[in-house]
Amino acid sequence: MLEAETIARPSYTAPCAQCGDVLIAPEWSEHVSERCIRHLWSCEACGHEFETAVYLGHGRHNAAGRDSCELAAES
Repeated sequence: MLEAETIARPSYTAPCAQCGDVLIAPEWSEHVSERCIRHLWSCEACGHEFETAVYLGHGRHNAAGRDSCELAAES
């Protein structure tokens, strides 16, 4: 008999940076560039808000060593 394999799935949760409570989904998300998605998280337990960024595929850097997500945020 074959045993069920555990399939690795990405985690879409984040811990609150202030109190550690588990946050299920971001308040909003935006595609900053072709390879970068930025999320705004808001904790219902303590009210703390913070941002995270997800980089898809291979990161490409410009001459200054910054990636496309940082460049889009500065413009």
